[in-house]
Amino acid sequence: MALSIANLQTGRTISTTFQVTGTVNVPSLKTWKLEIGETAAPAEWKTIGSGSTNVTAEGPLGVIEPRDLKDNAVYTVRLSTDDGKGLKLSVVINIKRTNVPNNPFGSVTPTPNPNFPVGTVTPQAPRP
Repeated sequence: MALSIANLQTGRTISTTFQVTGTVNVPSLKTWKLEIGETAAPAEWKTIGSGSTNVTAEGPLGVIEPRDLKDNAVYTVRLSTDDGKGLKLSVVINIKRTNVPNNPFGSVTPTPNPNFPVGTVTPQAPRP
């Protein structure tokens, strides 16, 4: 049996959209889910990924969106499985959401606007 989150370690800070990868290789798997909750011992969990088949080594499990998290707060990421017969496994990792100074929108990629084409400006000679 193997259950792991490959690209997160306890104490890691997140400031941009983050694809969580890992492995779910459990015999008789019914379901798995990746969840996130606020604090080191969350009372509530939000599902950010799930499935009903095993995931190969370091396959995609889910996405953490920092815009959904509070700045400078601790969060717990949990990967868990259920075989439908009472056997459950889980892996828990604590991370921190960091504030990105001077950028309240996180990572932004500009989208070109066809009404305002970008190009070279050629100066014209003054009119007489």
